[in-house]
Amino acid sequence: MSIERDKFLTEAMGKCWHEGQHPIYCTPCAKCGEISSTFRPLHFDFSTWAGFGLAWEWVQSQNWRGSFMRYYWNATKWNHVFDLINPDRFSDALYAFLKERKP
Repeated sequence: MSIERDKFLTEAMGKCWHEGQHPIYCTPCAKCGEISSTFRPLHFDFSTWAGFGLAWEWVQSQNWRGSFMRYYWNATKWNHVFDLINPDRFSDALYAFLKERKP
């Protein structure tokens, strides 16, 4: 898990990277006020399949998805299409792609 990458992607998706919350006690986020819960993690982890699914669905809704998929295809140096289906590779490529696009 890359905290810098995951924080960047969470915020790029328009979601809050919760701060000031305790993972066990119900405390509000210092930024958005959402109350923490022991039933969900404080942050998204894009190294997991759940995080991959979230990122994949978000990318599909973006007008730059074609450019990203070409970038990802070339950046992965794939040997097989299954090399592309990897949460960390996908998230790392998405992070790099968005960092390059950011003004």
